[in-house]
Amino acid sequence: MLRLLLPFLLVLSSSSLGLYAQNFDGGFNFVLPHDDTSRQTFLPFFPPTPINDFIDIDADGHFSHLGQPIRFWGINLTAGGCFPLKEKAGFIAGRMRKMGINLVRFHHMDNPWTTDNGTLFVRSSGTTRSLNPITLDRMHYLLAQMKQEGIFANINLHVGRTFLEGDGVADADSLPEFGKAVTYFDPYLIELQKEFARQLLTSRNPYTQLSLSEDPVMAMVEITNENSLYRFWKSGELKPISQGGALSSRHNQILDQRWQEFLRQKYGDQQSLETAWAEGAIDPGNNGNALRNGSFETGSFGNDWLLELHEDANATALVDGVNPYDGNHSARVNVSAASSAGWHCQLLQSGLSIEKDKNYVIRFAARSNRNRTASIGLMRHNAPYTYYGGTTISLNNNWQEYSFTVKAPEDNELEARLSVSLADQVGAVWLDQLRMEEASIVGLEDGEELSAGNIRRIHWSDRLFHTPQRIADQAEFYFSIQKGYFDDMYQFLRDRLGVQVPITGTNAITGHGEAMSMQNMDFVDDHAYWNHPLFPSIPWSSYDWLIDNEPMVKSEFLGTIPGLFAGLAARGKPYTISEYNHPFPNHFQTELFAILTAYASLHDADALMLYSYNESHQNWEADWINGFFNIHRNNAMMGLFPIYSYAFRQKLLTADPDPILIDYPEDYVYQLSVDDNTGPWTAFHPYESGIGLQRAIRTQGYAAEEVPDFSDLPSTPGRVFETAGEETRVNTNEGIVASTGEQFIGICGFLDQANGQQFGPLQLQSANSFGTLSWLSLDEQPLPQSQRSVIALSSRIQNEGMVWDGDQTVHDQWGTSPTSIFPLQIALRLQIDAPAIQVHPLDATGAASTYRTYLPNDEGIFDILLDQREDKTLWFGIETTQLTNVQSVSATTFDMRIHPNPTGALLHLSAQLPKGHRQAEWIISNSMGQTVRRRNVDKRLTHLQRQSLSVDDLPAGMYLVRLRVDGQEASLPLVIQR
Repeated sequence: MLRLLLPFLLVLSSSSLGLYAQNFDGGFNFVLPHDDTSRQTFLPFFPPTPINDFIDIDADGHFSHLGQPIRFWGINLTAGGCFPLKEKAGFIAGRMRKMGINLVRFHHMDNPWTTDNGTLFVRSSGTTRSLNPITLDRMHYLLAQMKQEGIFANINLHVGRTFLEGDGVADADSLPEFGKAVTYFDPYLIELQKEFARQLLTSRNPYTQLSLSEDPVMAMVEITNENSLYRFWKSGELKPISQGGALSSRHNQILDQRWQEFLRQKYGDQQSLETAWAEGAIDPGNNGNALRNGSFETGSFGNDWLLELHEDANATALVDGVNPYDGNHSARVNVSAASSAGWHCQLLQSGLSIEKDKNYVIRFAARSNRNRTASIGLMRHNAPYTYYGGTTISLNNNWQEYSFTVKAPEDNELEARLSVSLADQVGAVWLDQLRMEEASIVGLEDGEELSAGNIRRIHWSDRLFHTPQRIADQAEFYFSIQKGYFDDMYQFLRDRLGVQVPITGTNAITGHGEAMSMQNMDFVDDHAYWNHPLFPSIPWSSYDWLIDNEPMVKSEFLGTIPGLFAGLAARGKPYTISEYNHPFPNHFQTELFAILTAYASLHDADALMLYSYNESHQNWEADWINGFFNIHRNNAMMGLFPIYSYAFRQKLLTADPDPILIDYPEDYVYQLSVDDNTGPWTAFHPYESGIGLQRAIRTQGYAAEEVPDFSDLPSTPGRVFETAGEETRVNTNEGIVASTGEQFIGICGFLDQANGQQFGPLQLQSANSFGTLSWLSLDEQPLPQSQRSVIALSSRIQNEGMVWDGDQTVHDQWGTSPTSIFPLQIALRLQIDAPAIQVHPLDATGAASTYRTYLPNDEGIFDILLDQREDKTLWFGIETTQLTNVQSVSATTFDMRIHPNPTGALLHLSAQLPKGHRQAEWIISNSMGQTVRRRNVDKRLTHLQRQSLSVDDLPAGMYLVRLRVDGQEASLPLVIQR
């Protein structure tokens, strides 16, 4: 066994994350009241504005309301969260409005897993063809409350509906999950979707006397959620269940018939089809196996195969002589300890060579002693570790043959590798007869005749055995079905139901083909998650789950950002992100606010909707976080809502003034499926998706005559860079993302790695941990001139008594109330044009009571200490005030010095005082402004050298050392450590 560490796979060392692995001590409880709708001086105010006009799209391609552009800061209500008890709806809407939420996405109203309180259907009825009057009434009441608060609704039509035999669906128990894929082409299922849309959108709300179609509270409509024929094709599911797919025999037959009709309509006759599909056919002859010892008949691995282990994975590998697939031997890998990612255990062979644009087929046999999956892929073995392609396979105790094909994107001599990833589950896996050779490529297969209607729909895994035009036609076929469905549903909603607001088709987009199939929709929508929970054995198990628990600020290409902002947004149309989260209990989840706001602003996005606010019809009050996604009781997250919603909605960070625009020919988009080597849930782009890290990029259209030239596009930046306009700085080495606007600064990451760094008028002098730091002007003035502003600090949150198993799961031990937040200790130097400032720690409603007065060290320069151990708040209001009778001066005026800093026992002080001074004293104050040490200085002394003060009895934290000489005072920050 060989244990290797590959740099490209290690995001952070275990030592750098070990501090975050378990529960923390010394946290503080800061509970945002569930029913708080108050207006406060030091928080942004979002006035309740009743909705009386429909959302539209302006000439610039953005949402507008009452003739003015509008951005949405939104959340999802899911399942029962869409139907709260009526006595709670008023405070739910009011609190949302106070937090800056102006859009609610109604999601999974049609789910199959809740009780009657969590769905629009009556469970006991055996049908989904009639609406539940109780939950529909609750939804109507909530919508009426939202309307008065100025909160719009995004209505989702098909999300989780599970069709039943009682609906008249004969093979209901054989449909894919939620009926996805088949809902695009089964005529009866389409009629059922229209029936549901009619019932929901035309039912009259007794509290507004309007249906949703007539009510401007509805801002937008999504037709079907995360639904993609192309994704089903990529995942190998568009084939019968009997062949390992997801289609009933009836639905497989429907697709086959439509495929023949598509080809007859496009080509007309056999000769035209043969000619089109013949180009690119290759017969490489017998070119041999590029893999060494692929049958393991030597009886050992030798130097040909290596076992590579990472993180917590543990395994052994051997050549086994028992029950091989063929010959006398096979390879056996025994995984004794699973890990969070399959690549943590790999059996691999390196030293392989490939040639650009050639197709390679990898064939092998495999089995396992338990039902499980495994992944196999071909990639570069050295930097930049390019992934060429691969597949995920399902294994059982029987030997099965598998194959996949890869089109080489580059020449690579002796630096390619084939690896089988197995760390997802424990158990034994056997491999045999591995072969890699240049693939034969054909157009029509033997015996295929257009007139006979027997031309096969090719599977994704064997598409590269076929010519480019055949692959492109297969992609076009699936996208044309989707486009026909979208256009039909759009016309139905507009013309038959009278929907007046923007409509989109689906989301979680797979690439440009999907976007092109929705070109007649009104806006483009997408989804992304960072460190989404993984379920190694049982989908959505409450016990068996893992998270990677990594900070996105340390990921090389900034995690989700290249995927979300890589050009699928369309010029002249709004772009929305209707699901996004860094799910709990990820220790770094507050980073999402600064990062997402920065990039949504750069790319001029129109709506952000975090997933999810709540999933329960009644659980709105408890101080407890009960799962991965619910945010409404996650005080560390909710405390940032007012700040970032205001910054995004008011456009306090600027958009790229010159976005990159790309126009595509329609045929070229279909041909992208030839080169698409991404997984089912990853969008493919014909250029580096990391372009969006620095520049805004959008699609111009799909009517170009020539293939675009991508050679002039900027490349993905390194680990340290700035966005267009230099407003956002990214350093994934240090783990810092910071945006600096005139009225807003947002910083997230390892703040303790940014000591001394300047962010516009804010200098971070010292910090103790990871967190998110924000400073917002509250009077529309630049921060240095603002008379009122607020600083928000937030880090990690936990429930009482959470029980971690390592640092990747708590299983079902979520703990209980109350929550506690990790206390940050921050020293800041702020540039504010004022003679003095007052810092107000705010309570959980945002109200101020006590305050501390700070004098400037130099003109307009203030050093302040924010210690959440003492103040126990996420919010600090800052207000300018008049000068006291003490004049503040710079520490350099007296050559003032203190050391060591930090210290834990003795502090040494030195200074140079003016001759003839009348009075001088040293003062040490804590972060509350309270004096904890005081020492007078002999007025005869002018040179104070190495005077000492004992601080061994003072608690750890942030302090201010002040030297007051007659009417002047200088200060320096001090950190005491224990």
